[in-house]
Parts: sequence; C-alpha cells; structure tokens
Amino acid sequence: MKLSHTQHTPSKFFYSFKSGYPLYSHLFAEGIITAIKRDPLFSKLKFDYIINIPLSPDKKEAGELDRVDVVCLDLTKLLDVPYIKNTLILSQPISRRLYKFLEKTSTEFVQDYIRYLRWNKEYPLDSKNILIVDDVVTDGKTLMAFAKKIHERYLDANLYAATCGIMAKKRNMKSIVIKKYEW
Repeated sequence: MKLSHTQHTPSKFFYSFKSGYPLYSHLFAEGIITAIKRDPLFSKLKFDYIINIPLSPDKKEAGELDRVDVVCLDLTKLLDVPYIKNTLILSQPISRRLYKFLEKTSTEFVQDYIRYLRWNKEYPLDSKNILIVDDVVTDGKTLMAFAKKIHERYLDANLYAATCGIMAKKRNMKSIVIKKYEW
C-alpha cells in the first residue's frame, strides 16, 4: 500500500477532482464505462436511466462543484442513457464524516439520510435498470440509504451503483486484502 495519495497517480487525480477540478470528470466516467464493459454481469445490461446521489444543500449553497453531476453528464453522453438529475434531493445537510465524529451509529446515519431525502422528480422507475452514481464509496451507507428510499416507492426498480473511487481504509477492508497489498 502506498503511504499517501501523493504516491499514487490515480489518487492525485481523484483528490484534485474532489478539490473542485471538473477536468477529471470525463476520466472517471470513462473508468466507470470500462468497469461496466469488463464485468460479465454488466456488459450485457442496458441501463434505462442514470441518477445521481445529491449534493448536500450546504455544499450547494457554498458553491461547491457537484462532482457527481458532472460525471453523470459525461456518462449520459457516453452511454446514451437519459440522466435524471436530482430525482431525490436532500432537505437538510448530512455528513457521514460528522456522524462518525459524533460517534453516531451507521444505522442512525442511514435512517436520517433516508428521512432527509425528498422526491424532486417522478419517473416510471419500476422494472427499470437504474445506474446510481456517487463520487466515492467508503462503507456503502449513503448508497444503501439512497437505494432504500428508491425502493420505498419503486420496489421493482433494478438498482446498480458506480463510483469514481473507493476510499480504501484499513478498517473497511478484510485482513486478507490488506496482507495482499502491504509491503
């Protein structure tokens, strides 16, 4: 394992993107498409819609780049699949990092995230293959909460997720994986 993100080129791109440089969105969209094409399950799958994990309202108000939106805009062109921007929006700011700092459980986060999600647009999502896009996954709780909210209304929707990156923290990894990459 590298000691820091500065020793790993893809991490440099990712951290630049997370810092607000939209130039890398196309690179990450291409990466998602490559991963889809290489996976036997997904390579034959036709998505009906692309939807985004919403930007927190406090970040939107601060003028922060909506990284997920710019990746979805690239994906919709590259895959020729309609992008439904902000199908769900957040009614209140919520941060997984803050919940961890406050020592709140992941269950509390998931419950609150679902409660803060509001329907912004109605679409016939039942029996559709939907690609949900987020910028990064650490432990999957945001994606899980988002999927639960979609399934509250559209039980038969087929949900698939893609992210630009994975926050590989040791506490989230199985020991066999850690041993494989340690020097």
